[in-house]
Amino acid sequence: MGKAAREAYKLASRTIHTNFPCRESGLHISVDHPFLAASPDGVVSCTCCGDGVLEIKCSYNGREGPTRQLAAAKSSCITLVDGKLELKTDHAYYYQVQMQMLVCEASYCDFVLWTLQDFVNLRVHKDTEFCKNMVERCERYFRLVALPELCFLYWTNTQDKEKQEHPASTPGTQPDENTQPSEDDELYCLCEGPESGKMIMCDSKTCKRTWFHYKCVNIKRAPKKK
Repeated sequence: MGKAAREAYKLASRTIHTNFPCRESGLHISVDHPFLAASPDGVVSCTCCGDGVLEIKCSYNGREGPTRQLAAAKSSCITLVDGKLELKTDHAYYYQVQMQMLVCEASYCDFVLWTLQDFVNLRVHKDTEFCKNMVERCERYFRLVALPELCFLYWTNTQDKEKQEHPASTPGTQPDENTQPSEDDELYCLCEGPESGKMIMCDSKTCKRTWFHYKCVNIKRAPKKK
C-alpha cells in the first residue's frame, strides 16, 4: 500500500508543481541538535514551493472506505475544519512531521493518508514556535535522562539501587529535604541540584554545570591524579 500511495502522490504532484523530484529518504540527523533525528518517507522539492518532506500513512481501520470518512472517528489523525480536512495538531503524527521538518530543514510536509479507495494530501507547514518548545523538552530529556544512562548507566544502576533502599525517594527527581535548593542556591550536576556530599569537577571549558555529585555520575572514589 505504501508504494502505491507514493506513486499516486508523485503522479498527482507532478501535475501541479514545477521541477518536482521525490526521493526516498533514510535517517536524517539534525545539524543544530545532533541528539535529534528523523526518517521521513521522502524528501521533495519544487521550483514553486521549495524543500519539503513526505510522510505516508496507510490506514488499516477504514481502509475500505474514502479517506474523508476517517475524520468522523474520534481517534483519527485528521479532522474537518470548515469542510476542509486537516491534520490534528494534538495528534502524535503532527509531532512526528514537525520533527521531520525541523531535522530536515524543510518548510512543509506533504502528509499523505491512503485507503484502498482514495488518498488525501494534507500540506502541513512548519510551526516555528511549536518546534522551539519541542526542542527544549527533547534537549532536557536527553541531558537529564538519556545521556546519564548512556554514559553512566545512571537509571539502570544507581536509580534502581536507591529505589530499593529508599522507595519514597528518587535521586535527581525528589531530593532529600535537607538538600532541597533554595532560590539563592547555585545548581550543579545532571540532576540540577545544589552542592551536597562528594562532588567531582569537569575540566571542560564548555561544561555548563562544572560540578557533579558522585552518585549521579556513578563514581565511588576520586580518580587517581596524573
